[in-house]
Amino acid sequence: MKYLCLDYGSKKIGVAISDEMNILAFPLKIILNREKEKSLKEVLEIVKEKKIKTIVMGESVNQKGELNNIAIVAREFAFNLEEIFLEKNIDCNVHFEKEWFSTIEARRYEDR
Repeated sequence: MKYLCLDYGSKKIGVAISDEMNILAFPLKIILNREKEKSLKEVLEIVKEKKIKTIVMGESVNQKGELNNIAIVAREFAFNLEEIFLEKNIDCNVHFEKEWFSTIEARRYEDR
């Protein structure tokens, strides 16, 4: 079973997919996050096409470990996804994993 990984941002949603052993995740695509309904539909299509059972979303937190503004919007997006899964009888759930300085770390690799 593969996992779908979402890095939710106000402008873009990074999408990655795990390998079969769930050890590594590889970039799949970037969804432009301009219209919520369109973004939800794109994620739903990937879930169906790749037969995904679990989505892991990064949970953006501040230095105290508290949810920041984007995390609140990301939780709403996840809730909307789960509503669609229920409505369409799709066996998939969303799990959150806290992110600590992941953007800073990613930029460090980007500069190489």
